[in-house]
Amino acid sequence: MLIDIHNHILPGIDDGPTTELDAILLLQNAVNNGITHIIATPHHQNGVFTQNAQEVKRSIQILNDLMEEKEIPVVILPGMEVHLHGEIMDELYTNILTLA
Repeated sequence: MLIDIHNHILPGIDDGPTTELDAILLLQNAVNNGITHIIATPHHQNGVFTQNAQEVKRSIQILNDLMEEKEIPVVILPGMEVHLHGEIMDELYTNILTLA
């Protein structure tokens, strides 16, 4: 098992791929390089991007379903690249996806 723990793979979410096709090509490349699992870590509260945890999870589910349909053997898991910000403690239990 080889896990990529920091990846901006979700299409249209932040500065990662802009389309599903771009994401598929990146995921196929990851699999070709031995990656079996990827933790999606879109930017959150970095001054440009603010994420909603439920929307991130929906995007991951859509991409995982697409990977299963295309028989690409990779699993995408939820996470976020969380930047320090004033409401971080308030969001910790409601809108932040950690790696654990």
